[in-house]
Formats: sequence, structure tokens, C-alpha cells
Amino acid sequence: YGPILDRFGRKKPLLIGLFIYVVASVLIALSPSLEFFIAMRFIQAMGASSGIVASFAIVRDKFSGSDVAKVLSSVVLVMGVAPIIAPTLGGFFSAHFGWRSIFYFLAVFGLVVSLCVHLYLTKVKASDLTSVFKLKPILKNYVKTLQNRKFLFYHLAGSFAMGIMFAYISSIAYILLTLYKVSQEQ
Repeated sequence: YGPILDRFGRKKPLLIGLFIYVVASVLIALSPSLEFFIAMRFIQAMGASSGIVASFAIVRDKFSGSDVAKVLSSVVLVMGVAPIIAPTLGGFFSAHFGWRSIFYFLAVFGLVVSLCVHLYLTKVKASDLTSVFKLKPILKNYVKTLQNRKFLFYHLAGSFAMGIMFAYISSIAYILLTLYKVSQEQ
């Protein structure tokens, strides 16, 4: 999404990503098979990732100096809290309304976020048709970045930390429900 947001502005790609997220969420709720479910979860993640990338770009557009660090730390805090709250909310929805309700909720949430973006996200970087949007230079920049040892070290450290957090989040429900016999609501 980085080069797309640079080329086409912040708002339009973000809204398209949110649209993909909402449609995929509804399709997941209507999922007829596990294979379809998994495919739609992948597409849902592709749509949702626009929000993650756009949020960092928008913060850089709207703030400068030490304000960038302050706002980015708030954004990261929200991103860190969301996966902790999600299993509790998911357990509540699943226990009371069935597992499909989780994805209907996510679709509605995506619509609300889309409406907020449409109505309130102003004064962000617009389309920049001079920005290079060709695959070869983009891939060249990625290779160049991946060859930077300092970047690679910090990126891998952050990736492992996120991986550990998501391994915990994805396994804790199974552990609590199966081994400790905790109810879905608890």
C-alpha cells in the first residue's frame, strides 16, 4: 500500500481497502466452506492492511517533529490493545449470537470507520501523479531496504515480537476453553 498511497493519495486507497475489508467480512460470515473462509480471511487482511499503512502515512502528513512520535505512539497503543480486546469481544458475540456474528460486527465496524474517513479525514496528501508507480523501481527499493542490516535487525526484532503476541492471542482461547474448561463468555 505504501507506493499506492504515495501515488493516489491517502483517502481513496484507504476507502478502497476498507471496502475490501467490509465485503470480505460479510463473505466470511456467509462462508460455505473452510477453504472459502480461509481465502476470504486473506482478502480481509489485505483490505485491513490499508488502514495500518495509511495511518502511519497520515500521521507523517499531518504532524511534524516530536508530535509525530507522540501521535505514532498513540496509534501503536491502539493497535496493541485491539488484539487483546478482540478475543473477549469475539467470545461474547460467539456465545450469544454464533461465530458468524463476529464477522457481521467487523463489517459494520468497517462501515463506520469508512464513514468517518469519508466525512472527517481532510487535508491529507492528495494524488501525486509524479510519484513513480512502476513495479521495477518499487522492487528495487524493497531489495535495497532489505539489504540494510540495521533495518533488517529492527524489522526482524519487531516481527518476532508481533509473532509471539499473535501466537499467544491465537492459542489462548484454545488453551482456556480446552485445558481449563473456561466458558466462551469467560
